Amino acid sequence: MVRSRTTCGSFPNQGETRPWGGRRRSGRPTACGTTALRSRGLPHLAMDTAVVVDALEPVTLTTPGLHLRPWRPADADAVTRACQDADIQRWTLVPVPYLSEHGEEFTSTCGQRWAAGLPSFGVFDATTSALLGSHGFVSRPAPGVVEIGYWTAAAARGRGIATAATRRVAQWALRELGEHRVEWQAEVGNVASRRVAEKSGFVVEGVLRQRLNVRGQWRDAWIGGLLSSDLPTRTERT
Repeated sequence: MVRSRTTCGSFPNQGETRPWGGRRRSGRPTACGTTALRSRGLPHLAMDTAVVVDALEPVTLTTPGLHLRPWRPADADAVTRACQDADIQRWTLVPVPYLSEHGEEFTSTCGQRWAAGLPSFGVFDATTSALLGSHGFVSRPAPGVVEIGYWTAAAARGRGIATAATRRVAQWALRELGEHRVEWQAEVGNVASRRVAEKSGFVVEGVLRQRLNVRGQWRDAWIGGLLSSDLPTRTERT
């Protein structure tokens, strides 16, 4: 759950078991603003937030053919290789050039992001364990609202992987974490990302002028949303 405050503070009800099987972490909370997440490897996560969240215990999500699990330090080389792709560097905020130290920092700080209420998943082939992509929350702009971000490795594109992962993460956020709204943003022109969002059920709601600062240049962004009320009911799914 989340609650609005002007600064980060204690997480309420620490240690309570969540209905989806994870547990809130006990002990001292991790700050959820820019300080805890600011690094060269995590520029897209260094965002201010006015929302206080419970730290999340990392969990693994599954969907047919895919495992979405928290990053491990051993994933660093695979992340570094994937992020050499020109499209990932063009349309996301990964560092350019992307060096091995960036992959090491990104994977080794996964626990910090979960503790700050920003789950971060590697998307892996359920059979071969090959890295297929990245998914997770990148910000919490308001109580009950989370923003997601994702990329897909070049060799894994065109197979519906990003759509399947986005649907699974969004359903988890809305049904199991109890969020009210999941947001998606992408630079205007990122047609592939928009296609994934729309196939996943997001409604593209408009253009935010000069919303994204992409390596020093302000760019317009598409924004879309998926509400808990947009998800099909159990009767509709059957």
